[in-house]
Amino acid sequence: MGALPADELVERLLACRTKDQLHALVEGLNRIERAQFSTLVCHDSETIRVRCIRGLLHRTNLVRAQYIWRGFCLFGESVEGRYLTHLLQIPHVLAQLSSTQASMVGATQVSVENIARVFWKHVTEGQERAAEVWREELGIPDGSWLSGVLTEYLMTRGNAKDWRLESRDVFEAALHQKPLVFVLEVLTHAHALFGQPRANPLTHDKILLLVEYLRPRKQELLGQLALYSEAGAQWWKQLLISSEISLFFEQAGDNERFLFWKEYMPLMKDVWGESVNKRLFIDFGGFGVIEFAETGNASYVYPTKIFEKFLKTGLQSRVVNSALKDRELCINRIHHSSRWRPKARRMMRDWLFEYRIEEEV
Repeated sequence: MGALPADELVERLLACRTKDQLHALVEGLNRIERAQFSTLVCHDSETIRVRCIRGLLHRTNLVRAQYIWRGFCLFGESVEGRYLTHLLQIPHVLAQLSSTQASMVGATQVSVENIARVFWKHVTEGQERAAEVWREELGIPDGSWLSGVLTEYLMTRGNAKDWRLESRDVFEAALHQKPLVFVLEVLTHAHALFGQPRANPLTHDKILLLVEYLRPRKQELLGQLALYSEAGAQWWKQLLISSEISLFFEQAGDNERFLFWKEYMPLMKDVWGESVNKRLFIDFGGFGVIEFAETGNASYVYPTKIFEKFLKTGLQSRVVNSALKDRELCINRIHHSSRWRPKARRMMRDWLFEYRIEEEV
């Protein structure tokens, strides 16, 4: 956290037990000790930091803005941070800050969101730069709460261009540390940004990250998201289906089957992949299809109740593929021989009519 002062100064500060003793210590500092004193606001010890701040509140002429700013960046949301904000707003200290730093300190009097607005205005001025560059430029240390504020603002209010400036690590950390309501706001905002009918959101790196995040949590999150936005929940559901289908057939190296099932994505109720044995479960509502990645394996089509039974067991990697192939229970099979797609389309048309109508009745 930067250069620390002499151990003797730390020991003398720790020896102070009363306000009078602390004030006496501050008044008696020599020239070198005065130059070192402000650095203690970044000390690893909370006790040292608090006593240093109390000393600086007593003798504000000892304040060195560069260290107070660093402390503000590290502890800005805490009680310590509020005192550091007060110190930074003293005129002779404020004059030592850059215009952006001064604006951010002033924004704390309004709201945390306002800090993000000032921060983001600085980041987006001129050409795009790497996150490390503007953090270094503003003197923001790693792990600062300001980075989290910016990430939250960007993910819930930023535009499509803004999303590309944050790193994968920061983005993922924000998702995993925030409460459910924040994740739902992010998903809703992403739908608003990328939900245009002709857009291809799966080319956007952050959408792909959100799809990865959603995949193991889709039942819980999509149900909750529907309470926020039914259209948003449906959009994310289709993205998850599209991503699952694309990933499965890309790994299988079978573009022909991918193109076939792509036609039916809007009709799919849900899709699950099991990566160890490389199989895919496609739910159409009244019936379901089990695909196997390995060439030469026919797809098995089952009525809903039997499909759900195989789905429950088939998502377990210890279950072998042969256990999911039952010719007596299946409706039919799709063989991927020469010119298989026209026949498969005819069968799909029949199944979609027969079994979906049956389900609705």
